[in-house]
Amino acid sequence: MLNLLLFGGFQMNHLSAQQDCYYRFLQEGIEAYRNFDFEAARKKFSAAKICPDIPNNDDLDIWFERLRSGYQEVLKEFKEETDSILLVLDSLRTKSRAIENQIAISDSEMFLNNAKNKDLPIEERAFLGLMGLEFYSKTNEELINDEYLNTIFNLLFQGAENFNTLLPSFFGQWNSLIVDEEMLYIAGINGSIGKINLSKLPEKTQPLNDLISIEPYSIKSLSISHDHNILAVGGESPYLYLLNLKKWGITDSLILHETHPIWNVAFHPKEMILYSTGNDGNLRFLDLRKNSFINGKLLSNVQYPGKLGISPSGNLLGVLYGNNSFKYINLLRNDVREIIGPKGDKITSFAFLQDDKKIIFGTQNGYLIIYDVIQKQSLFQRIHHLGVKEIKVVENNSFVLTIGYDRKIVLTDITNLKIALSIDISPDVWSQTNNDWPICLDYDLKEKNIYVGYGNGSIRVWPLNNKKIREMLCEKIGNNNFESFWKSRIGAKIDFYNPCSEIK
Repeated sequence: MLNLLLFGGFQMNHLSAQQDCYYRFLQEGIEAYRNFDFEAARKKFSAAKICPDIPNNDDLDIWFERLRSGYQEVLKEFKEETDSILLVLDSLRTKSRAIENQIAISDSEMFLNNAKNKDLPIEERAFLGLMGLEFYSKTNEELINDEYLNTIFNLLFQGAENFNTLLPSFFGQWNSLIVDEEMLYIAGINGSIGKINLSKLPEKTQPLNDLISIEPYSIKSLSISHDHNILAVGGESPYLYLLNLKKWGITDSLILHETHPIWNVAFHPKEMILYSTGNDGNLRFLDLRKNSFINGKLLSNVQYPGKLGISPSGNLLGVLYGNNSFKYINLLRNDVREIIGPKGDKITSFAFLQDDKKIIFGTQNGYLIIYDVIQKQSLFQRIHHLGVKEIKVVENNSFVLTIGYDRKIVLTDITNLKIALSIDISPDVWSQTNNDWPICLDYDLKEKNIYVGYGNGSIRVWPLNNKKIREMLCEKIGNNNFESFWKSRIGAKIDFYNPCSEIK
C-alpha cells in the first residue's frame, strides 16, 4: 500500500470496472499531492473514502498525514522503503522550500542526537555537530538564542581545542591582546610582549617566541598606529613605550603622567596621535608627528580612569571611571559629555560603533547596553550571568563579542539585541585550574577567528569559519577513514557523501 500511495505503482487499465471509483480518486489525489495542492488532494481522498469499492481497513486520512509529515516519520515505520522514499525526497526538495526546511531540520536533529553520544571521541562528536549545523543553516528557521545551535558550537570548540592552544614560554596572565593584519600581539603581567604570525600558527607544544621583556611591571594596554608601524604600550610603569613593529624593538620610552602609571593607551585611527590616561586623572595627547605633548582636559581628579577607547572615525574619545561614570569627548568640537551608569549596576567596558551614533556598554551584572548618542536613549539585554569584561565590535557593526566573568564568550546581534552564540568555557570543559579565566580577546575579520588570552598564560584561537573547523576535524578523523566513520557513527541510511574529500 505504501508503494501505491507514494508512487502510484499501478496503471488505470489494470483496474476492473468495480475498482474504478476508489482508485481513480486515489490516483488524482496523489497527483494533486505531488503538485503540492494539498487542499485538492484532501478533497480527492475524501471522495475516495465514500466509494463503494474502498478496500477494507484503509484509512486515507492516516496515509495523507504521513505523506505531509515528510519522509522521516515514514522512514521510521517502513525501513524497507528507504531507498524509494529518498528518491521521492530528492524530487520534493527541488519543488518545495518548506519541505526542504523540514527535511533539513530532521537531518540536523539526527546529527545532534548522534553528537550527544559521549562514547564517541570528542572530535567525532564535534564533526557530527558541525554537519548538523550545516543542515540547520539551510533552513529559514530562527537561529538566534537557540540552545541547539549553542550545543553544536560548544561541541565544535571542544573538538577543535586540541589544535588551537598556543602555549607561551612563561606562566602568567595575559592582560592585552590585539590582532593587526597577519600578526597577533599580546602582553601580560610580567612585563613581556609577544607576537605570533597568524599565517604560520605554531604547534601546540611550541613555546611562544619573539618575546620582548620591557620591565617588571604589568602591561595593561596595547594600541597600534594606523600605518601598522608602531605599537604603544601602557601599564603600571610611568613610562610609555613605543615599539617598532617592523624591526621588533623598543624605539622610545616617555614619561607622560609624571610618576603615575599609564593605565591605557589608544592611537587615533587615522592620524599619528596617541592618547593616554594615567591614575592622576589626566588625559594626554601625544602628537608623534611633532613629538609634542598636549595636556588634555582634567577629566577627573578623584576617580582613577579605567578603560580608554576611540571611535573608528576618530571623532569620539571615551574614558571609563571607577565611580560608574563614562565621559566622552567630541574631538571635533572639544566638548565633554558624561553618562552615568545604571543604578544598582556598574559600567565595566565599552565600545563605539563606526557611525559615532551609538556606544555599547557592558555592566557588572552582565547587561549589554546600547546607548543612542543622538536620542539619548538606551536598550538593555542581559547576555552574561556575571560582569562583562571586554567588548569588541565585529561584522560590519552588526555584532559584538564579549568576554564575561561567567567564563563565557558571547556573540550578540546588536541589531535585534539577541544572543547569536554563547560559548561556555567553564573549567569542567577546558581545565581544572582555577586561574583559567578569559582576560582579553580580539577578532580577525578576514579569517573569522576569535583570539583569547587567559589568566594562566595560554592563548586560544577559535575559528568561526566552518571550513576551517571542518579541516581540523577531518585531519583528526582522517580522510581515508571517513567513509567507515560516517556509516558506522551516524546510524541512518541517508545519501553518503564525504565532506572531507572536498578539502583540497
